[in-house]
Amino acid sequence: MRRHRILVVDDEHRMRELVRLYLAGAGYEVAEAADGREALDR
Repeated sequence: MRRHRILVVDDEHRMRELVRLYLAGAGYEVAEAADGREALDR
């Protein structure tokens, strides 16, 4: 089965890390971006 990918965008590093750990633990592939511009580059 293919894993779903989620892009987490937040300017606070600790919040991105917390959300990434939670989602990865739930089986999602997670990418992070610090702002909208970085998110669009992904």
